[in-house]
Amino acid sequence: MENESEQFALRDRQMRHLAAQMTPAQRVARAREMQEWAMRQLESNPEAYDRFMRRNLRQRAVAPHGKV
Repeated sequence: MENESEQFALRDRQMRHLAAQMTPAQRVARAREMQEWAMRQLESNPEAYDRFMRRNLRQRAVAPHGKV
């Protein structure tokens, strides 16, 4: 059986091949569909949505000037 890195490499090649066959508009539409699906998943679980938002805000926080 192939190891995980080989399986991921195969998957990545297949995904790149499929994406190369799509027009830019189709790729944008696919990305929009995936984003909408992900948001529906988060919104269906309020606790997960809350954790996601807190983590997102924490990662975007900027330290006060002169402090790290």
